[in-house]
Amino acid sequence: MQNTRHAQSITARCTGCQQLADERAPLRCPNYGQGDVDHVLNRCLPAGVELPAADDTHQQPYSRYRQRLWVYTLLRQRELTDRDYLDLVARIDEQIANTDGKGFCITPLSEATALAAAIGVEALWIKDETRNVSGSHKARHLMATLLWLEGTGVPRERPLAIASCGNAALAAAVLAKAVGRPLTVYIPPDARPSVVERLQQLGATIERCPREGSTVGDPCYHRFVAAVSAGAIPFSVQGPDNALALDGGLTLGYEIDEQLGPRTPQALLLQVGGGALASSCFSALLESRRDRPRLCTVQTRSAFPLHLALERLLQRPDLRRCAPNAETVVDQLLSEAAQQRSAFMSPWPTTPSSVASGILDDETYDWLFACRGMLCSGGTALIAEEAELARAHRLAHQHTAIDVDPTGSAGLAGLLASGDRPRSALVAFTGVTRGD
Repeated sequence: MQNTRHAQSITARCTGCQQLADERAPLRCPNYGQGDVDHVLNRCLPAGVELPAADDTHQQPYSRYRQRLWVYTLLRQRELTDRDYLDLVARIDEQIANTDGKGFCITPLSEATALAAAIGVEALWIKDETRNVSGSHKARHLMATLLWLEGTGVPRERPLAIASCGNAALAAAVLAKAVGRPLTVYIPPDARPSVVERLQQLGATIERCPREGSTVGDPCYHRFVAAVSAGAIPFSVQGPDNALALDGGLTLGYEIDEQLGPRTPQALLLQVGGGALASSCFSALLESRRDRPRLCTVQTRSAFPLHLALERLLQRPDLRRCAPNAETVVDQLLSEAAQQRSAFMSPWPTTPSSVASGILDDETYDWLFACRGMLCSGGTALIAEEAELARAHRLAHQHTAIDVDPTGSAGLAGLLASGDRPRSALVAFTGVTRGD
């Protein structure tokens, strides 16, 4: 196998405290929860070694890009051979297909000519994640954790836990059901009946978490954190709670890189709730492409904590919006910011409401790497109004055959909200429409 030394030497280090990951317990920084520090593990590639080529004999992303993934390194260090790893991926993927009707594959990226004309841009590409496992991109983030659990023999009796209002919960329930692991899902009281029904069909334990009194932050997330403290496994898509969630999301960026080939849109617009999508997807592009689009994140007027965090970073007199050759400067400043998290990221003070309900996270948990992508590419954090979110969803259905939901088309709303509209852009349609 080529580049074995690279594949077996990927490591992870905490951005906030610089502690190396404990490879026996890789989901969280060993110092998680200590101080006003954003303890999030950052996967580190070996210096001086080129990114391994994709294995084009495989269409399953976790096999195709395996030599680029930290979970592959972790399992190889547990004495799994390359063949063992591929067999593990194939077995789990078959179990997922038996549960959900489909396993993982490379999802389509296509040029949307009619939609581009309706929006008023020269070229527009759409990455369609509505066709992925459980109907969204969320399962990508969770598959790395599942590989680690199954590959290292973590007892099945130990429960999994996740906080989510929709797509992440459904993805977690599909994957947990596929391998026979118990899952508790912490959801808000107003979660969609169709989501609750599907979670029940998949055998998940459901805990409803109402907002109570003056408690700040998402009550679902608070209950999730308490469950993990009591011994549950964080089967979540938030990088600080589960670093392998970011590892899994890299596969989306690697696919986009391959599918674009020599073409480079001026902007990549990605909707942001917890931030893992933008963080991991653009991290992959930073690794794999020299000519990169500007990363523009999109949040709603009802809640935009990432926008505020970026504005606070830009107030630093020593920070300049920079080209990739200044990534070292950005990384140093973000490491300093991670040591005073509350100065940049704090829970949204009011209860948000939007048609794009899936991106109403009280905090952007993965704000650091999302900001890194914007700062290193000259991007920005956009705020979409409700009218723009509704119009983007309507246009998506009028001019494409993709059955995307309002959250999933929120990146397109960023184009409508952008004052400096790019000539060409790429958006990800990330979630399929579900009944109420």
